[in-house]
Amino acid sequence: MLPKAGPVYGYDEAQLRQGFEINVIGTFNSLQVFLPLAAPGAKVIYTGSGIGHWAPMTEVPGVFSYAAAKAAALKMVDYFAFENPHVHVVSIQPGIIATGINPDLSVGFDTVELPAHFIVWLTSVEAEFLKGKFVWANWDAQELLARAEEIKSTMLLRVTLNGVEM
Repeated sequence: MLPKAGPVYGYDEAQLRQGFEINVIGTFNSLQVFLPLAAPGAKVIYTGSGIGHWAPMTEVPGVFSYAAAKAAALKMVDYFAFENPHVHVVSIQPGIIATGINPDLSVGFDTVELPAHFIVWLTSVEAEFLKGKFVWANWDAQELLARAEEIKSTMLLRVTLNGVEM
């Protein structure tokens, strides 16, 4: 759900709560019912959003509520994956798809087929090296495959703070 845009100061708390209810609590509830029913080898493809890890930008103003909800949901999914290593979890940015919730966006749009095909590929044996990673549907699968070992064995494609020893 893409809540109404606006600056942090003066934003409607009910709008903020609704966005978190749908994007965070909705994801939470889905994971709660999924795990007890999951077959061996089950896979979770979490549809996130790049907005959850981008810095604020002028091209997409006032979307802090959506960005914060997507960032929170992504971190929750990361913890779910860590706590359940037997479940194959991949998070994706599906692209920018024209829907009824984003009619005013002025950026280019991808087709619904892009994330659909990418998600099917993510469930394949070939893409198992992406377990625990965050990927974008518009990335070239062959380029990802060429770097499979590097991606699998490093923190690449993880949403985290890098560059400082902790």
